[in-house]
Formats: sequence, structure tokens, C-alpha cells
Amino acid sequence: MRFSVKARDHYLIATGPDDVEVIGPDGVKEHVRAHTINVRHYPVFVRDVLRRVRAGEPPLASLTDMAAAMDLVQEAYRMGGLSRG
Repeated sequence: MRFSVKARDHYLIATGPDDVEVIGPDGVKEHVRAHTINVRHYPVFVRDVLRRVRAGEPPLASLTDMAAAMDLVQEAYRMGGLSRG
């Protein structure tokens, strides 16, 4: 597993399920313990989905909610000067 994010002054790299490497502008590296995966939450999610289906309840989030989340991400890219079409 490897996931990285470039921020204005730092570079963050998820190097494992419980580790984030933080590289500062001076090149100094620091490791921070943090949960970087959601695997342990998946069974709770599946149980909730199945319960909702059986009870005839709507999902926790709809496709409209997901579209709004994607609009938010697109706006963040736009504000950062990046175009993600």
C-alpha cells in the first residue's frame, strides 16, 4: 500500500495501514501513527447496508449525495489551479 498527498509545505505518504510519513519543506522526515485504511470498518458498513435493505430504509447516502461530494472535490481541484475533467 502506498498513497501520497502533496500539500503546500509537506508531502504525506501512507506507507502502511498504521503509518504516515511526513516530509517537511526542509526534507526532514517524521513518521506518525495513523489509521490509513478502512478495512476494519467494512463489516459494520455491510451490516448497516443489509439491515437497511431488509427494513426497506433508504441508504445512508444517495447517488445525489455522492454527486455533491464529487462536485466538492472538483471545486477543490479548481481552487488549487488544477483541472480534473
